[in-house]
Amino acid sequence: MTDGPPYRDLGKLMAAMALKRLASDPSTIAARIREAADHAVDPEDVLDYLRGARCPAPKFISAFADAFSLTVEERRRLAWMYTFSELPY
Repeated sequence: MTDGPPYRDLGKLMAAMALKRLASDPSTIAARIREAADHAVDPEDVLDYLRGARCPAPKFISAFADAFSLTVEERRRLAWMYTFSELPY
């Protein structure tokens, strides 16, 4: 695990997954989640999650995965990081 905010690596992973799908800022990420997953989320909350200041609720993780159509492998990585705070590889 790296030094810094406790959820920083989770935020980095989510940011990379969103960027891969052309969503590079918290407002765009929040809008995609609202549209695709019908989950209300504030861009400020998304920013906190990406910075690692707070850990998102499981419902947000699920909505994020749905909104960005994550692959099975990406969902596994996200779930692992959410649960254990670091990837095994």
